[in-house]
Amino acid sequence: ESGKLGAKLRFERVRAGDALGGSSVSGEVTIGGLAVAQRDHPAFLRLGRAGIVIERIDFLGRDVRIGSIDLEGLDVKVARDAKGDIDLLAMLDRSAPATPELPATDKVGAEAPHATEQPKEGEASPRGPPRVTLAKLGLTSSTVTFTDGAVSPPREWKLDGVTVTGAGLSTSPDDPPATIGAQLATTARPGSTPPATVSVRADALRLAPLAASA
Repeated sequence: ESGKLGAKLRFERVRAGDALGGSSVSGEVTIGGLAVAQRDHPAFLRLGRAGIVIERIDFLGRDVRIGSIDLEGLDVKVARDAKGDIDLLAMLDRSAPATPELPATDKVGAEAPHATEQPKEGEASPRGPPRVTLAKLGLTSSTVTFTDGAVSPPREWKLDGVTVTGAGLSTSPDDPPATIGAQLATTARPGSTPPATVSVRADALRLAPLAASA
């Protein structure tokens, strides 16, 4: 892995007597020239530039507000070998931590997990999912390539010129719906078919529950 990481963050902690009344962070994070590769293999992921503006992350209030995420020059390469193994999935399997196996004696004596206590009707759960909002999303000049070596002759599918724009994304069902659009060109090789252009747009996208309409 290689790349440059920059961050300008502001941390705030507020005391309420002896207790912690607030804890939050805001600022900007930048990434440049990122390259991720497996050992002895070319990079499968490259990223020219990324910029993230954090309006505020409230750790106690479980509220995450991201002003913008801008990605430029994302290049992802995925390949399937002659045995049918996909390199990216194999890498993720190797990096996943193994689940420890309990001894037989521990399994017999282990107690069944207690049911999670449910909040009373009308009360918010203190352990509910955080509210996450993203005001602006941008992805430009990006490429995704899939090479299939399990067929003969090997084939390559490529998504080129990938551009994604979004606004008003939120995991809260109480927030207004978001908008998102994407454009790309797809090609398949070998073959002489010219690239096919794809353009999609959703003017009413909700992440929770997931729903979209054009």
